[in-house]
Amino acid sequence: FNILVEGIRGTSFTGDIALDDFRFEQCYENPPLPTCAQVIGDPNQFMCQSKHCILQENKCDYELDCCDGSDEDNNICYEYQRCDFETDFCLWKPSTDSQLEWKRYRVNAIPYDRRPPYDHTTRSQLGYYLQLPLNSTIQRDTLATISSYLGVAAQQGCTMRFWIYFKSSNNGQLVVGYRHTIEDEIRPLPFSNYQSCQTNAIQCSWQRIDVSLNTILTQSTEIIIGVRTGADRDGIMAIDDITYTPQCVQYNETMSTPYTGLSKTTTAITTYTGPSTTISTTTPYTGPSTTTTRMTTIASIETSATTGTAEITATTYAQCAQYACYNDGICKPSSTQIGEPMCECKPGFNGPQCENEETSPKKNNLGAILGGVFGGLAAITFVVVGYIYVSSKKRAARVANASTQLTDSLSNGSTKNPTYNETLVTDT
Repeated sequence: FNILVEGIRGTSFTGDIALDDFRFEQCYENPPLPTCAQVIGDPNQFMCQSKHCILQENKCDYELDCCDGSDEDNNICYEYQRCDFETDFCLWKPSTDSQLEWKRYRVNAIPYDRRPPYDHTTRSQLGYYLQLPLNSTIQRDTLATISSYLGVAAQQGCTMRFWIYFKSSNNGQLVVGYRHTIEDEIRPLPFSNYQSCQTNAIQCSWQRIDVSLNTILTQSTEIIIGVRTGADRDGIMAIDDITYTPQCVQYNETMSTPYTGLSKTTTAITTYTGPSTTISTTTPYTGPSTTTTRMTTIASIETSATTGTAEITATTYAQCAQYACYNDGICKPSSTQIGEPMCECKPGFNGPQCENEETSPKKNNLGAILGGVFGGLAAITFVVVGYIYVSSKKRAARVANASTQLTDSLSNGSTKNPTYNETLVTDT
């Protein structure tokens, strides 16, 4: 049956009509329907305490499917891994390497037009849920995720269920995926269909998403739920009430990470020509050749050799594999001691394994440079002093010469202007 409550406004528009706290008691059918499949042991059916039946897949998903709510009883759902986000993120971890990150909100902490009308768990404005804080600065195709970890499934049937609330005309895309290695590429998983509400829709609701994990739990796995943003920056994207069925096994250890070390691989052609073995990039053919692949990772050398002509060559390589030559030195059998290899060092290195770098004495030109500098300064000083001395001597000589001439002139009599006449000049 359905109950419909209508409010009709009268002539006044200033009054209020309010409804609150509906409660139904003992309203289920009594006696229960005799067609309940649980009576004959159908594993796909769950019998409520009211003796009515619902689908087994709808049990313990934070949705009241039994009229008495017995399908969400904690005594029944203790085997499920469930998170309602009422206290924290549980085992789910939001991504931190993105411009956008999932946040945990209480419903009434956000303006009404920017959030769902209620959370899915409590159906009230006091419940908590996850939402993306979208704004105009968020770029399109930005991915924000949350993730948790599962181990190898003990039996088939592991399924993840969660609830979403999407409201936007051009909002983003729901992403569900997995990966077996941290920071590896996210591989998509199929999930049930959902319908995003338009921005101007009057009523939207929470929708359940089902994801089967049967085929991927062959090793420890990271399960990822996320959203990739679209053109609409003011959409509402929310998640609540994530559950794993009992077949799923929680993984509490550390997942593996991709190997990022440096490795060096060298392939060379080796020809056996006598008591010594030469390794070079290309060697002239003088007989049956031996191909050797030497892989070097950091400080270790791993050698494999194939030969069909000379046993001593393979033995030499086995010895060289344990006798490393550093700084590109070449390992050779010793010409004096059988069975013991030696290293032929590159120019500039020495030592039994070419581990030492030769240090050639460097000429110290500092003394010569300083000597040249001070010598040049001394020469310049000498030239300047000499020039001053010579100039002063020349000046003194000129002064002495002028004085001599003046003295001679005075001794010969006074000097008179020959054009001067002492005759009295009378003004006319």
